[in-house]
Amino acid sequence: MKRVAVLVFLLTVLAFCPYCVNAQEAEAENITASCTVSSTAADTAFLYDGLLDNRFVLENGRIDVVLPESGAQGIYLKWDHTAFAWDLSCTLKDGTTEKISCGGKGLLQEYCPLPKDTIEFSISSSSAAALLEMEIYSSGILPECVHLWGETPTIAELMVISTHQDDEVLFFGGVIPYYSGELKLDTVVVYATYDNGLRQHEALEGLWTCGLKQHPVFLNYKDKLYYTIESALELWGEGAMTSALTECIEKYKPQVIVTHDFEGEYGHGQHKAIAYCTVKAIEASAKKEGGWNVPKCYIHLYAQNEIVFEWSTMKLGSFSGMTALEAAAAGYDKHKSQHKFGYAVLESGYGDCRRFGLYRTTVGVDTKADLFENIKLRFEHRNIPSDRMSNELIPNGRSNVYKRQYGDDIQYLRYGAFGGDEGWYMCDSTGIVLEPQVKAVVLHDDAPEEYCLEYKAGGNLRVPVYIYRNPDRETVVSRFGTIDGQQGWYACEKTGELLLPPVQVEAPPYNGLLHFFKTQSESTWMWTGLAVSLAVVIFVMIVKSLRRKPRIHK
Repeated sequence: MKRVAVLVFLLTVLAFCPYCVNAQEAEAENITASCTVSSTAADTAFLYDGLLDNRFVLENGRIDVVLPESGAQGIYLKWDHTAFAWDLSCTLKDGTTEKISCGGKGLLQEYCPLPKDTIEFSISSSSAAALLEMEIYSSGILPECVHLWGETPTIAELMVISTHQDDEVLFFGGVIPYYSGELKLDTVVVYATYDNGLRQHEALEGLWTCGLKQHPVFLNYKDKLYYTIESALELWGEGAMTSALTECIEKYKPQVIVTHDFEGEYGHGQHKAIAYCTVKAIEASAKKEGGWNVPKCYIHLYAQNEIVFEWSTMKLGSFSGMTALEAAAAGYDKHKSQHKFGYAVLESGYGDCRRFGLYRTTVGVDTKADLFENIKLRFEHRNIPSDRMSNELIPNGRSNVYKRQYGDDIQYLRYGAFGGDEGWYMCDSTGIVLEPQVKAVVLHDDAPEEYCLEYKAGGNLRVPVYIYRNPDRETVVSRFGTIDGQQGWYACEKTGELLLPPVQVEAPPYNGLLHFFKTQSESTWMWTGLAVSLAVVIFVMIVKSLRRKPRIHK
């Protein structure tokens, strides 16, 4: 009987206390080695060795993957040179096949969720897409090494033109950590040369470490050490490089450009050539009808109109108090293949990353060390208050840019301010706010417990939508939240899309036994479960004592 009582107690606790053990979701694991990866075209073992030293060209064959029984949540791909469009074909447990068109956004590091219940998948492309590495992740929280890159912004506040992958931190120091990582300015980093895929991915790791989540541009011109500008320009073609940089300037319309020393820092001919071609490109774009007249251009170590940044004393809140110099050094640490040459982020000599000269300005000269002095930002970054977030918003790869889905439509939103007017604004997928500016209405969805209205979901809806009948017996669909400080119920579509302008409605609290069960907290259920369990044990003991036969003493 004691065993029965203990069993009843345990079962009751499990039934009434489902949240007694509430472990956090575990971190996802790289399970590629547990998968069966194959191809008829070539060996695939190098795709998950972590070395980034071999390429699988998809136009020559398909990659097939069979998942373990536990399945997987997604794949993380690292491409070489140029990211083309590619196709993902998934076979599900029920035997059906789901095909998804992927890529085509220029991302060299790309995470792709797998459809639920995928048991195997294949990757293919009709283009010359070259894959360097593939990582397959189990369910759980994705680790820090998986970077969800934002697209290159369609318009930039800042453009950094770097010859090689590592120059952007070695010679420009805290520019990217401060302006891109700390201030969150839309930034386009342009890399002129290509050596191998490893260096490209080291650059991505370095930029991410420096706080830049917007994917850079790789021009992929040949990398070779020269000590004269003439040799470098002959290798690339002066007209070709100038034209490529002019196209970047006109496409991204930067307000500020930062680039190399005219003397090539330590005399590197390709550094000299990039500084020379950047200036030529700025002039060409300014003269062209419909071109872009860059307001400010800074040249590293340029002696005229000089400004000096004290990166070593500039503490950054976004980097847990690290200085801008320390953040730049952390970014350079990701360029492992270059450490053998003995370079470092310095504040002296040819590598003095503090010193820049204002080579060109249409907005006046500087009076302090600030690249954006006299520049009016197109959009000001602001931290998102907790009461301005909503469950319907999904991060879209960079700070303060989110997407939401209403039925079949996807909207992109960004939090910040125009002229001091703070709020959510409609933007494109890269985070650039649409013209004319349109403020978006976003609800913080958290319905009070005393309300127990029927839940309705529509499409890929992530937020609670409630339906009820008002006193006139009319059906009302609504969401609870806060708009401009006004908390309450707001009318919406069944897809969750708010009616605009916002309309507040009355939602009566639900009373009765069902309301009681739906509104109790987890702690209430825990103590109730323990009390019921104790009562059951006492009851069993009483029954046992009543049924016990009296002993007869002889």
